[in-house]
Amino acid sequence: MSGTAPPRASQGVALAAGLVAALAGAVGALPAVAGVASLGVLAHGVIRGVRSTAQVGGAGLLGTAVVAGLVDGRVAVVLLAAPAAVVAWDAGENGIRLGERVGREAAGLRPQALHVAATAVVAAGTAYGAHLLYRTAGTGGAPPLALALLLPGAFVLAAGLWLGE
Repeated sequence: MSGTAPPRASQGVALAAGLVAALAGAVGALPAVAGVASLGVLAHGVIRGVRSTAQVGGAGLLGTAVVAGLVDGRVAVVLLAAPAAVVAWDAGENGIRLGERVGREAAGLRPQALHVAATAVVAAGTAYGAHLLYRTAGTGGAPPLALALLLPGAFVLAAGLWLGE
């Protein structure tokens, strides 16, 4: 079922952050394909105003960050891709909600910008906290798999606490 299209600013932020997540996660064939497919699903959901499709696309981008961390093993890949995926997911969902409640044209830029900024701060703080935990967890250094699994789990927990829906 199609919903009301979200405001263009929300669409733009969701798609730009989704592109960052997909590009950051494109460290091998599997994560590149997963990132492009997830970005396409997110774009369809955000442009058409279909919440469930946008959720699947956002979750796919977060999954892409995990796969990229497993394939590449560099912490920086996960620390960039995962927060960008969370911002894309949340901007898309918030935009759809605004479109449904107040209409595409009635939603002002200020509330959208504040919401995205708050999400970005929470995502960056969660990534930083997970990275600190990763760095201090083991005496010999934790394996990259630990961060690849820890960071998305931290995002899911933070999103649940933040959104409360």
